[in-house]
Amino acid sequence: MPPRVLFLHRQQSAVGYYRQWVPARALSRAGWPVTWSEERTWVREWQKDPQGWVLRMASEHDVVVVDREVSTERLGWLVGLRHRMPDGRMVVDFDDDFLDVPPWNPGRSAYLEGQEGRRAGLWHLMWSELTTVTTPALARRFARYAHGIRVAPNMIDPADWTGHPVNPERSADPAFRIFYGGAGGHYGDLDAVRPGLQRFLEDPPAPVRFICFGTIPRWLHDLRRKHPWRVLKCRWVPFRDYPAAVAWGGFDLAVAPLAEHPFNASKSWIKALEAGIQGIPFLGSRVGPYADLPADAFSTLPNDPNAWYEFLCDAVRDPGPLRRMAERAREFVLDVGTMDRLVPVWKDVIEDVRSRPRIDSREAAEDLPDAGPDDADATAAGETGP
Repeated sequence: MPPRVLFLHRQQSAVGYYRQWVPARALSRAGWPVTWSEERTWVREWQKDPQGWVLRMASEHDVVVVDREVSTERLGWLVGLRHRMPDGRMVVDFDDDFLDVPPWNPGRSAYLEGQEGRRAGLWHLMWSELTTVTTPALARRFARYAHGIRVAPNMIDPADWTGHPVNPERSADPAFRIFYGGAGGHYGDLDAVRPGLQRFLEDPPAPVRFICFGTIPRWLHDLRRKHPWRVLKCRWVPFRDYPAAVAWGGFDLAVAPLAEHPFNASKSWIKALEAGIQGIPFLGSRVGPYADLPADAFSTLPNDPNAWYEFLCDAVRDPGPLRRMAERAREFVLDVGTMDRLVPVWKDVIEDVRSRPRIDSREAAEDLPDAGPDDADATAAGETGP
């Protein structure tokens, strides 16, 4: 019988969706005994009483897959959770380079050297038999801090993203609609193309609506006040409602600029994935996850403001080519980006972690195979970890 796997998601967000819910669904549909929940109550139970939660859940499973911890206290309970399993193993999973968070990201201060978030993350890798990440770049970056590391890419469940209605009044609006779904952590990415984007929004060659979900920087707020029907801000929506909200907008283009930064070099392709599955033309920076997208399906540009300005002007004047590309993008995502492709990946992950020696002592946790004298973070973690 396959091992019993607990996917312990603790985030009601894109992280919970891509890194926990979708892999768990895929394994479950393939017949594996998997436990997970997509309800907020599960997260609240863990936060309210981690000790009680450990005692109730641990003995029922052979493997726990959990997102990277930011609290040293809660990490102790996760270590305890694994050791309540008769022969259990732990996989820590994460999707960003928390050792090099860019200065414009509001979470940066929690991951500077000496901060708890950074220590807890590195300790979590040390106390886990296996680490999973989203991209080969992340795997290379963190290999020295992990006992073993595997790439489990982000994939999508088409059932969540298709079949949603478009606002029936959309056809009455002649404006070209551009979707931006960033957040506070992407202000620096917008800055990479700001002159071109701002120039375009000040004087587009045809009617435009630039519609943003969530937070936006001050300069976009200024444009929104100056051009209230050209730049619009919608409040953030829960992630489970996000696909339907995007579909309702009837967008002609989705944009996802990314600045040149090591943090972005190891990001994944979810913005292109989401636009592609919904048939929305996509424009991204030729950086990190977007650099190798097929050119016949997705548009990418260097972070040259003039190039972005010219592309947007051309798109508004003649959206036909973009629509044809969007059809190919949807086909591409359905071919290579759906969750059925995760089944063999996660089967290998579970088999790998089950074959590894249990980390049941500090000595075992500190025995990182490739740690060298420059691994100051890992050495410090070994001295004071759980």
